[in-house]
Amino acid sequence: MGWKMKKIMSLGVILALIYCQQSGNAQASEEQDRKCFEVECPNPDGKSGYYVTKPEVKITQVSEAGVTRYCFVNGEGQELQGELKELEEQAAVKADQMAEGENSLSVWMEEKTQKPEAGEGEEQEGEEEGKGEVREENKESKEDEEENQKEKKFLQEYKFFVDTIPPKLQFSVPQGIDVWYQNETQLSVAAADEEPGSGVAWTSCRADGEELGNSGKAETVYRVKKPSQEGKAVQVMVYAWDRAGNQAQKSVGLYIDGQAPKAGITGVIPYQITSQPVEIHYTVEEENEVGSAAAKAVRQDPKGTVTELSPEVWTNTGNGKMAMQRLTEDGIYQLEMEAFDLSGHSDRAKAQVIIDRENPIIYEVERLNQSYLKSFRWELPPGKWIWDFTSYTYTMLLDGKLYPMGETVTGEGWHTLEVKAVDAAGNIGVSRADFVIDHSAPEIVFRDVREGESYEEERTFQVTLEDQADVIEEIQINGKEQPIQNTSKIYQYTVQEQQAYEVTVKAKDRAGNQAVTRIHFRIKAKETVLDRVMKPVKKSLGMKVEETGNVPDENEKEESTRWIWIIGSLLAGGGAVAIGLWYWEQKNSHKREDAG
Repeated sequence: MGWKMKKIMSLGVILALIYCQQSGNAQASEEQDRKCFEVECPNPDGKSGYYVTKPEVKITQVSEAGVTRYCFVNGEGQELQGELKELEEQAAVKADQMAEGENSLSVWMEEKTQKPEAGEGEEQEGEEEGKGEVREENKESKEDEEENQKEKKFLQEYKFFVDTIPPKLQFSVPQGIDVWYQNETQLSVAAADEEPGSGVAWTSCRADGEELGNSGKAETVYRVKKPSQEGKAVQVMVYAWDRAGNQAQKSVGLYIDGQAPKAGITGVIPYQITSQPVEIHYTVEEENEVGSAAAKAVRQDPKGTVTELSPEVWTNTGNGKMAMQRLTEDGIYQLEMEAFDLSGHSDRAKAQVIIDRENPIIYEVERLNQSYLKSFRWELPPGKWIWDFTSYTYTMLLDGKLYPMGETVTGEGWHTLEVKAVDAAGNIGVSRADFVIDHSAPEIVFRDVREGESYEEERTFQVTLEDQADVIEEIQINGKEQPIQNTSKIYQYTVQEQQAYEVTVKAKDRAGNQAVTRIHFRIKAKETVLDRVMKPVKKSLGMKVEETGNVPDENEKEESTRWIWIIGSLLAGGGAVAIGLWYWEQKNSHKREDAG
């Protein structure tokens, strides 16, 4: 009976615990579903979750069950706290309280504190005091975590990332802003978004509305090729955006000249020959501004005197400049002009005009006079080397015979070329040239040294050319290049070191023919008397005899020493025998005398 009662009581306790737990869960679920406060804030108006205008946040108490508390900390670390006790009571975080960077707002609800009735507090003072102490201790313990959650209910955290400041833009060009550039220039762009900004997202560049490119880097270089027109700057606009969507822009005017000026000489045709005065016009055409222009006419009169004439006045033409010059005297005029724009582009023009009332003028032939050629061939059309202001006929003779145009002549020796031109008025022009055809290589001469010879101690030798009009280009002794002087015709060298020598000489003649000659010889030690005596002995004994001047090695030295000792011993032995024979002969002679 007793154990049955115990089981019934245990079952009742378990059922009671299950009921309490379900009741607690239901109550907690009911509390969780209860709406206690509302927070109103606008969505981010920028990109990447940023506000580009500072938002205003409203907090409204919508429950009578507790107290709504909030804590706001802006990006500068300033803190704002408050509480809402009454239903529909509101609080706001103003826009001007927001700061750049990260702003945080925490909102939660706490239980309202019940005020004790009069007298009740005094009666239960001791008991409540004890309970208060327990709660105070439990705030710091892990066991009362549930109690702490009751103190801060429905905690919500809000983050407001604010960036209202656009990036800062800086840029530069290699030589400065107010400088003219040729064809293009590089614009270096640097965008910066200082902390606590959202950071630079990308940059873009346009020239007169034409997009030049964009970049996802804070620093980049854009190539600007858009040319200026009429001297006006190209308007370059640079844009920068941060990650929040703020935009910065900055413009600059750049001067870019895409074309060179056009220099021209009018009033004459190329290589014109005339008997009348001519009026020359020097012109410069430029799409922007002409920097400078200069012109001159270099005149060579019939006597060969050279003078220089320049126009004095340049006038603006709207698209460039112009100058005029009148030529009236006989002579050959070389006309030249040069123009620059402000970027440094330049252009040149040349022309030639001959004012001549005399005989036809023949060019190029005299250039051959006293020249040296490997071969001769004339194939220039007559218009390139005969000038006259009227029509003309001409004949070309080589060594007194009619020369067929374009034929190659290779016969060596002196030749004479003569050209005669006759104009329509009967004026005769003659030009003559004597030249040499030479296709033989120059002859190099070595003096006081011969190929393959050996010389004792030292040797002085000379290098020269058979034809002193030829030129030595290079001399090398054992691969080492020797100094050459253009005025020297004979080079002298002395060598003393005991070794083999190779001398290489390169030369060319006036016709351009080249020659390379090498010679080999040796310098050896001077022979002593003993060397001369030993030489036939060594030959008779089959020993190696040094003839080339090489320095003997250690084995040869030992062998030579050994043979010297052998020969010396033989000589000493022979001498001893001779002395013994002489002594024996003398002794026998005395015996014969005593016997007699």
